Amino acid sequence: MTSIFLNLPHSKKIIRRFISSYYAPNFLLPPHELLSLATIVKKLKKNNNVLFIDAIAEGNNLDEVLGKITIFQPKILVTLLGHFSIGEDLKTINEIKKAFPEIKIIATGFFPTIFPEEILKNSSIDIIIRGEPELIFSELYDQMENNGSLKTINGISFKNGENIISTPAANRIENPDDLPFPDLSLLESNLKRYKEPYLNRPFTTMTISRGCPCHCSFCIHTYGNRVFSRSLKNIEEEIKFNLTNFGIKNIRFMDDTFTLNKERTLQICGLLHKYKINWTCLSRVDTLDIELARIMKFSGCKRVYLGIESGSQKMLDLLNKNINIAGLKERIKDIKKSGLEISSFFITGIPGETDDDLSKSIELAKETDLDYIIVKTLEIWPGTELYKKYKDEIKFDLFPFENRFKDPLLEQKAIEREKRFYREFYLRPKYIVKQIKNLFIHPVEMISGFLGLCRFVFKKSNLLEDNKKDFI
Repeated sequence: MTSIFLNLPHSKKIIRRFISSYYAPNFLLPPHELLSLATIVKKLKKNNNVLFIDAIAEGNNLDEVLGKITIFQPKILVTLLGHFSIGEDLKTINEIKKAFPEIKIIATGFFPTIFPEEILKNSSIDIIIRGEPELIFSELYDQMENNGSLKTINGISFKNGENIISTPAANRIENPDDLPFPDLSLLESNLKRYKEPYLNRPFTTMTISRGCPCHCSFCIHTYGNRVFSRSLKNIEEEIKFNLTNFGIKNIRFMDDTFTLNKERTLQICGLLHKYKINWTCLSRVDTLDIELARIMKFSGCKRVYLGIESGSQKMLDLLNKNINIAGLKERIKDIKKSGLEISSFFITGIPGETDDDLSKSIELAKETDLDYIIVKTLEIWPGTELYKKYKDEIKFDLFPFENRFKDPLLEQKAIEREKRFYREFYLRPKYIVKQIKNLFIHPVEMISGFLGLCRFVFKKSNLLEDNKKDFI
């Protein structure tokens, strides 16, 4: 059964994931989750009639995608819908179905998982995979190839004539070792395009565990709170394969919290040091100390992304971060002593936020000498605890897509605070002097990021555009 896996085209180089979608001008991550599904066909089904189209990396428009579909003539097309891009994504899918009505279109992602019936009714998608998709897709593929019944497959919703059928939820994948690791050969022509700022290429992503036990009120969890981890042997096999076959020089670990278990993190560090590879990861301040940070640095870690979110205890409590502001600055300074670069996420536009709360965040970022910051205006997504709390104050619609506070002044104020944060942190003489070294090493990325920053902080706000970027 011929199949196409399509990272849908978009006017900007957006990154679509189950947990979020975002536009980061200096980043381009491989479409990890979609690649994992394509690998099911190639490795588990032993079928090489697979075409992976990353229209984002290749800069393809809809016509170019249609041309590739015409040549390949697939039986199925699989894609992942983004968050803020979902309206455009569905329009693109509808155009594909109009041109190729015989192709079965399968979609996964966060919105398809929580709104499967609504999306099926209002689009040309034939089948939706809900939640953690690989094993569900594996079973779905077999049934479609053999003209079997879809009703026996848990975790899907599909059109059946004029009706829509949703089967019971599927179980989580408790042993990730059962899955083949994403096959980069499907992306080989694009590997040189993927990047993380100021780090060597070729670059790829890996996931060594799934799930997050934390309960941040704003966060979309990746499949659930229970954490299921891969074995060290399985992780080593993927690292060796990618090094040997693709010359990978840098890995971004996509786990929600890479440092969740200190003992396991130390074991992973030993493995990474063995292969002399550079890497980056996501972490929480309360799961990282100076000892672990130094070992991570020694093992090749170049940068840690910390979800700090705010320097105000009031805001941290509202976000349910379960972090005490007392001692936070000292902990971050200790981590900095390891030599790791620290890039930190902050959120503005939190309900009840004041200028004083923002000032505390800016002060924390400056005083701890963070290397980079990524400031986001809060988006409250359905399915999160914040959405339940503020549902009556939010305008949310899928068709056409809209997700914002009903009071436009709240958003406008949030974006102005976001601009202030970026301006006061990045445009300091001390910070600019600090980055001169990077300017000589990475001139294109540095100049591009700086110009993008200036365009954002000094231009009139556009609520639809300004919330979809970061600067590093």
